Amino acid sequence: MRWRNLAYLGALSLCLEIAAGEVAFWIQNALLTPLRGPDFYIYYASSLQLLRSGPGSAYDLAYVLLPQILPPWVTLAFYPLGLLPFRAAYLAWGATILVLVAAAILVLVRAAGLRGRSAVLASAAAAASLPLFVLLVQGQSDAPMLLALAAAGLAWVRRRPAWAGAFAALALVKPQLMVLVPALFLVRRSWPALGAFAGVAAGLALVSLLVFGLRACLDWLSIVAPWAVSGGGGYSVNAQSTYSLRGLLQLLPLPAGVQVVVVAAGLLAVAFVMLRTRADPRLQFALAVAGSVALSLYQHAHDLSLLVVPGLLLAGALPALRRPRLGAALLAGGWLALELLIMAPAVTALAIVALTVFLAWECWGDRPAPVSEPNALPLAA
Repeated sequence: MRWRNLAYLGALSLCLEIAAGEVAFWIQNALLTPLRGPDFYIYYASSLQLLRSGPGSAYDLAYVLLPQILPPWVTLAFYPLGLLPFRAAYLAWGATILVLVAAAILVLVRAAGLRGRSAVLASAAAAASLPLFVLLVQGQSDAPMLLALAAAGLAWVRRRPAWAGAFAALALVKPQLMVLVPALFLVRRSWPALGAFAGVAAGLALVSLLVFGLRACLDWLSIVAPWAVSGGGGYSVNAQSTYSLRGLLQLLPLPAGVQVVVVAAGLLAVAFVMLRTRADPRLQFALAVAGSVALSLYQHAHDLSLLVVPGLLLAGALPALRRPRLGAALLAGGWLALELLIMAPAVTALAIVALTVFLAWECWGDRPAPVSEPNALPLAA
């Protein structure tokens, strides 16, 4: 057992050191650099535009150089940032990201059923993942979505479908990254979840119409529709599908239409697996989120932070798997692959697709979810 303890302490120390270094880098970057690179500038500019030109101009291309692709209800949430100077707003939003991510990890640890040393190691590994670092430094918008999905996962695991649906609707920050979550509610015939999801989503749409107006909402739809299909809608945005199945297909001499058909077939296949599965609800929700990311037509490096959801849920469900050692190996390999997302994006994409295939294979099996089981990561046993 001594080598297990040494391996555990080594892995935990590595993760904590990486996480601490990432936060220290962000603080130094926020306080001591000109802050000319973060994506946060787009959100800050949008908030200033709301303040000075009104909500109706948010998606009017006559007012902007690069279109805003976030939904109106998300754009509205950034409104208060324009009341602060840029650096103060960046610091405030970064601190908010740290709080939201920490809360999401705590919620997911509870949803996964992780305890003791396993919970500590899994939390540290999640906090140290490179996509979360990119999310923090860029000041991106995935943190609220991550927390909402974590809360939805906890509610789904505890069989509170209405709450799962409501929280899932609040995760509609980037709808293309969670398309299989409402599909899970539908194919499982969870009408309370589906009804709550539809109700909260309708409420968000109503708020958007009241605040932004019909014209701005239609402008948003006209921007995101070609953006999702044609790769940037004519704007200079690269690598928008690099870390997905579509990104791997783009390495092959296949027309864009064929790529979209293959991705659509993948979505239908995952939905069919979710329809017939009797697997642990942790695996069901993990498959819905992992499949949404792997089969998304549009995502970037910071969006991979959402993989914390299936990662922690899978870690908790390891003893319930048919092949727990393979699951543990995929978790470790997937974490390393995420660290390589800049140097070897194809490796990262392969790991995400492999995780989705493994979860689908586990859910496809006829083994029902056990009533209870000890939850432990291999190194923490």
